[in-house]
Amino acid sequence: MNNKPGWRKGFGFAQIFALMIVVIPTAIFLMTLLLDYWTVMQLDNRLKMMSHRAIMIINNESNLSSEANVKKSMDDLKAWGVLQSLCPSSKPTLKLSRVGEMNASQTKIEVVIAKYPLNRLGDKNLSSTITSYSYKDQNGSFKLECE
Repeated sequence: MNNKPGWRKGFGFAQIFALMIVVIPTAIFLMTLLLDYWTVMQLDNRLKMMSHRAIMIINNESNLSSEANVKKSMDDLKAWGVLQSLCPSSKPTLKLSRVGEMNASQTKIEVVIAKYPLNRLGDKNLSSTITSYSYKDQNGSFKLECE
């Protein structure tokens, strides 16, 4: 027999089992982690866009005494539908609530997605917060939540 040395010596039983037991499950696990990371990054981008759009409207509002006034101004500018469309499809309903007062002329918006289900990371709470100054000397803290 003439066994030639080279790269085609064969693939043994040990290598096949190592591939099946170690390499393939590890690759699948890493892929699911990458998918979770991609999902979290997209949700983070959406939350930041929502908080930025909402704070621009809130800063220009002349009456921040209740969430009804803020929601009315968002409806007038047709921004409520845009904000609601940025919520993920598993939590499509957007809820606005007034949390409380801020310092003089300061406004704050917090956008929250509570208990979002991810593959490997479990249920996570994701949020984005912006604190800004009101153009009309109003103050208030608001929370937008995708439910």
